[in-house]
Amino acid sequence: MAFSGYYLKFDGVQLSNQYVNNYKCTPNRRTDKGSGVNTSGKLKRKILPHKRTGITFNTGIVTDSDLTTLKSIFSGRDNVSITYWNPSKQTYETGECYLPDIEFEVLLLENNINYYRPVN
Repeated sequence: MAFSGYYLKFDGVQLSNQYVNNYKCTPNRRTDKGSGVNTSGKLKRKILPHKRTGITFNTGIVTDSDLTTLKSIFSGRDNVSITYWNPSKQTYETGECYLPDIEFEVLLLENNINYYRPVN
């Protein structure tokens, strides 16, 4: 499937690209069960069959209104279905994920509106 103009969907709800800056995807990352060097100095890795994908992006500067919109899309945090653009395969993939804790930092208060630094 070719790129369809979006990067992420959470529980079937598309995240507007206005909130997706610096999209970074590390698809199918190998996970070590254990690794070490043998007596010959050769690296031996025990890789688990399960692969993990990491996705990060930042929102750009957001307001309280934007946060309300974002929170409605990110309704869950511990078990979220995500559809994401996998640049390595040039297709969309779907999986289960969790969302990390998000830190909000006020950049500016102007006309009774909070402006937050980009959320990563």
